[in-house]
Amino acid sequence: MQANFIKGHLLAARHGLGIAPLPSYIGEPDPTLIRVLPEHFSVDRTFWIAAPRELVGLARVRAVDELLSAVVKDAPHLSASL
Repeated sequence: MQANFIKGHLLAARHGLGIAPLPSYIGEPDPTLIRVLPEHFSVDRTFWIAAPRELVGLARVRAVDELLSAVVKDAPHLSASL
């Protein structure tokens, strides 16, 4: 089975169809799932911020970029996976 969206992975794992690469913020609160193979599996994620080209240099846009970067860096569960 193949799914290219996180909801499909979650539903497949919940129904016993195998293991799923889920972020911790989805897997940990779900009592029907257990963490497996953490030492063998990891995912690096890239986050993108979309802004009109003419606004990219504005201080407020840079501030949002820096804030979101800090939040993700300080919250490993946002990039960690099961």
